[in-house]
Amino acid sequence: MDALLENTENEERYNEMDSLIMGETSAKNRRYDAIETLMSTVNNDNRESGDHVLYRKNGSIEISITPKHIGIGDVKVRRYNWLLSSLNGFVSTFCAFKCSNRTENIVSFVWVISLFFVGVTFTVAQYNSNVNKFLYTSHYWVLFLFLIISIIGMSIAIFYRNNKKLATFEIKIEDEAKKWGYISTKYLISCAYIFAIGNLLLDMFSIVSAFHCGFSVKSLTDKSHYKIQFLFHIARVLYISIQLLFVQIFYGAKIKQSFQFLFKLLILQMISTNVCIWFAFLCQETYIDRTAHSTQRLDTKEYSFNCSLSFKNDIFNIASSITIYLQPFVLEYALLLSLVLFFMYPFKAISKNHSTQKNSDYDLIDSVKTDDSKFYKSDPGVLIGIIVSTTVLLSSWSMQFNFDFLENLLFKYSAEITIHLLITVASICVMKEIFKYHIKVIGDRKYKVEDYLLLITGLMGYLPFFIAVIFSVTKKIEYKNDQFPIPVADNILSHEFLIRILLCVLAVMNVFGVLVQMYFLITCSFYKRVALTDTSYSLALDISRQKIISNKLCSSARIGQWLMFLFVLNAALWINDTLFGVPYMFQRVYWISEHYWGENVWLFMYKLFYPLLIFYRLHSAAMVALLWKKFRVKRNNMN
Repeated sequence: MDALLENTENEERYNEMDSLIMGETSAKNRRYDAIETLMSTVNNDNRESGDHVLYRKNGSIEISITPKHIGIGDVKVRRYNWLLSSLNGFVSTFCAFKCSNRTENIVSFVWVISLFFVGVTFTVAQYNSNVNKFLYTSHYWVLFLFLIISIIGMSIAIFYRNNKKLATFEIKIEDEAKKWGYISTKYLISCAYIFAIGNLLLDMFSIVSAFHCGFSVKSLTDKSHYKIQFLFHIARVLYISIQLLFVQIFYGAKIKQSFQFLFKLLILQMISTNVCIWFAFLCQETYIDRTAHSTQRLDTKEYSFNCSLSFKNDIFNIASSITIYLQPFVLEYALLLSLVLFFMYPFKAISKNHSTQKNSDYDLIDSVKTDDSKFYKSDPGVLIGIIVSTTVLLSSWSMQFNFDFLENLLFKYSAEITIHLLITVASICVMKEIFKYHIKVIGDRKYKVEDYLLLITGLMGYLPFFIAVIFSVTKKIEYKNDQFPIPVADNILSHEFLIRILLCVLAVMNVFGVLVQMYFLITCSFYKRVALTDTSYSLALDISRQKIISNKLCSSARIGQWLMFLFVLNAALWINDTLFGVPYMFQRVYWISEHYWGENVWLFMYKLFYPLLIFYRLHSAAMVALLWKKFRVKRNNMN
């Protein structure tokens, strides 16, 4: 009996020892598997013989790591957990360092330094060189090239943001954490719009000045200088407008990994351009870097190329006084946008498990709703309309001071033709969008009082002047300058054929634009947009139906922008006709027609029909505003 009990105890002891041995072996195997998995992440791509060896020795697990790119020698990892966790942290840090785009960052840094060096060098060199006429405007060519590169890059990024699926827009500016001293990025972008308006106004003055001075000078060298100033300021207007759209669209976006490097270069390109413009404006416009030699060069008429400050007549004296107040807007805009772009620089990458295909209904609606509509959320229609309207008002303003200059008259005709052409194009685009995506109200087919007012004022306000101008410009007239109630300069009389052509084009565009806009306002008042809500999206179960609803939403957003553009243009024409439509101004613009029909007949037509023309513009702006209220998309529907 005792022997049996002793054998049983020995058997139990042996079983416990076996279980301990098996448990230790299982633990060793688990640690071995864990280390092998860990090491597979260290050098999964370059796992060669001799890089790392795992083996067992004397009941312990040993690992020898000799990665070529770490250079830390052999590392012994035993069974201690704290050492394993330390190695795991080191490997994670190394992998993150290995995946960081050091080469891209170095290339980007070299790119921005090169751009800044070139821009600042050309700006400073013009003040310290004896080759005055060559280097005075050489920095304009450099900055013009910078602007063109940035405009092309931003335009491509905006245009292909959907086609190439290069970004996702999941982060809203409102939800972004406040950075850099708790400054809200949304507040910075809002301030950028305010500074951009002052910048654009100054550019408009500079465009008018360079255009005016380019006609006034006779030297071919001076003409080339004014041409590059003219091109530079036009490019800067486009650059500022597109840059604001770019910031609104791509701020907080996640960029696809393959496009990260290009976006970094584009952001640094814009930062360098802004800083170079700031430096050039600070040096040139405020004359901080003047020397005795440069003072003489800038103050003499021969080398005075900044005609917005130096040209001696009434309009440019006023522009010169306004420039003093607009200078801080240019400097602040350049610095503020550079700061916002600096916040955007470390673009967030799209994760590898992020699906770039529209596999579900939610992805489809989200991609259209937050991507396409975000472009139309930044109000480009108002900004572009203000630019065009300011140009028209400046052209009329210049006419009341200097009618004797041919370029003022040509500028007036060109601005009027352009704004009527844009009204025609915008009306056609809105009609196409409404007819394609929205519903016509069958029961509301009766014309209302506002429709009759639009027809009467539009037709009776423009058709008489159209007929009078067409008859006058097609007839050959023999006259003397003393026959005019307001004398006309000889240089204008020598270009009579060109003026006749422009007058004919202006009259045709006036009537054609009015007819198209009247048809657009009356016809589109019978349409309404479909109410798009979250319920509409949830009820649309198939992808094709969701795409139709999303297209209608984006169509309403596009229509809203076009209508805001039309509203600003009509309001600008109403202000222009009200402030600058006095009889003597009207006589100066249509001096050929006045000579053909006679002063008394022309003044009678002016007093009879011109008030209808002014009322038509005000009534059109009001109808466009009502149509915009019907088709507008609220901000909460665009997010």
